[in-house]
Amino acid sequence: MHRFADYEQALSGVQSRAVPYAKTPPHVGQASEVRPAIIFRCLRLTSDGSDLASANGRIWTQYGQTILKDRADIPSFKKSNPTNPIVYWDWLANRTLAMRTDKPPFNDVRVRRAFSLALDRTKWVQQYLEGQGYEDHGPVPASMPEWKLPAKDLQYNPVLAKKLLAEAGFPNGLKVKCTNWPGYGPEYVEELELLAFSLKQIGVELQIVNEEYGNYIRGSFLGKYDETTWGPSSTFTEVDSYLYNFYHTGQPNNRSHVSDTELDVMLAAQRRYTAPSSRKKVIDDIQRYIAERVYYVYTPCPKSVSSWAARVKNYGPKNSYDRGAQLEVVWLDP
Repeated sequence: MHRFADYEQALSGVQSRAVPYAKTPPHVGQASEVRPAIIFRCLRLTSDGSDLASANGRIWTQYGQTILKDRADIPSFKKSNPTNPIVYWDWLANRTLAMRTDKPPFNDVRVRRAFSLALDRTKWVQQYLEGQGYEDHGPVPASMPEWKLPAKDLQYNPVLAKKLLAEAGFPNGLKVKCTNWPGYGPEYVEELELLAFSLKQIGVELQIVNEEYGNYIRGSFLGKYDETTWGPSSTFTEVDSYLYNFYHTGQPNNRSHVSDTELDVMLAAQRRYTAPSSRKKVIDDIQRYIAERVYYVYTPCPKSVSSWAARVKNYGPKNSYDRGAQLEVVWLDP
């Protein structure tokens, strides 16, 4: 059993293990007294979404996850905290450029394909993510290997991209507005700028429009924007949420305004199968179908980076916002 020993609104919360449960650590093979101890403390966030955490022996959480801060700080962090574990791990959310496929120019698949062809995903992961990420993280995240159908051809071909734009009526390129919320953090801002740079190479000027969080979450996040929007998805643990929610006609999370009767039939069909093997065949067909039509452009996704004090034992990051349940098996060494 755990209890909140202290709480400071909008700043921190302290959770401690209650004394009756503190006789033995929750693992096999050892038995020693565990004193009531601070288990975690929440971050206060700055106005731009970055954290004010420092590695002083507590588990720091941001958006429900234990985050090391900016990955650019990793070398200095290692130097100042040599005993703290640093873990790269698979995050389930993906990152997408959604487009208004219900109106020009994005109702033309040639334009959508051109946008995808502009991304050098291999360079993106190797150079900008230092190899710690995935080139193909959508529509089904790479961290769901049991459902993921690897893309056969995520080619980088700016020449073909320009040709497709010309065939679609844009020989001189085009300007496109892209809404986003910069408060997700500097990493997201940099990735959107990288996306804009990639598109510029094929003659597309991505005009970045920063939105206040309330407007973004009630608007762009739910598909209420003019041309394009970029940002992360929510985190789901069921593959259906990455497919049905984002692609079925009329769904609130269908940010690209996809309306495809044939796809709707397949999306509904995969829900009816109880045998995983039968359902997998339909989900594979859905992924092949989606890949040809490029209703979203999925940008490469970095692995999350987490760290915690060395005295925190039996802890590991996971795709969960249930912090209490995750900490039930954690203890602190003296």
